[in-house]
Amino acid sequence: MRRRGRATLPTSPPRTRASPGSRRRGTDVLIYGHTHVPVVRRLGGTLVINPGSVGEGRPEPRGFVRSCAVLDTATGEARIIDLD
Repeated sequence: MRRRGRATLPTSPPRTRASPGSRRRGTDVLIYGHTHVPVVRRLGGTLVINPGSVGEGRPEPRGFVRSCAVLDTATGEARIIDLD
């Protein structure tokens, strides 16, 4: 992970647990990308989000699927929206 201002930017996608650094800092939401694989999952107390890709899309049996994520900051919930 690297830190830029107030944001924590992961250098690789979290798999099964949030990083020790995010737990120490009390990270509520961790958003990452580059993998084009959409994810919304809670790891410990951290909501982990990867919106997928609105450009190229991700390979699926039905073709390349574009997606985005919507985060409701009032409820702390997120969801993936398929755009195709």
